[in-house]
Amino acid sequence: MIDEILEAAGFNAANAPLVTIFARIKDFEKLVPLAENYALRPHYLGRRHARKMRRDYNLSVMGLRRYSFSLAAARNIRIQDMHLFSNVMGRGDLMDKINDALGAGSLFIQTDHLDRLVPYLAEKNQLETGVIGRDFKALPDSAINS
Repeated sequence: MIDEILEAAGFNAANAPLVTIFARIKDFEKLVPLAENYALRPHYLGRRHARKMRRDYNLSVMGLRRYSFSLAAARNIRIQDMHLFSNVMGRGDLMDKINDALGAGSLFIQTDHLDRLVPYLAEKNQLETGVIGRDFKALPDSAINS
């Protein structure tokens, strides 16, 4: 059903922009059929869990919640060759949390303050303004407009 909703919204899984789907652990098994076409993004629950999820489901993205963010957890995600999705929203949504996420190698940062994040990333020459594809690289404009 989710696959049908995404396709009805114009996402063609074969050449679509990257779509990550937050996958709560209790719902993960229901979402597994989407893993071939979309990047499932569960939360980090520990080193063994990250290793198992990468091995069993070939995941490419794992999220760190703002309450459990640590450089050690981020390193464990990256060691498993997964991209890091950092949520820095909430009361701690300050520049130090954004710096922590960047320093940990986050490819994605979820924030309530794009007004802070965007200029900061631009200043550091780390702002990606293109659409990211399934290979986690910016798609050429011709691929987006077709």
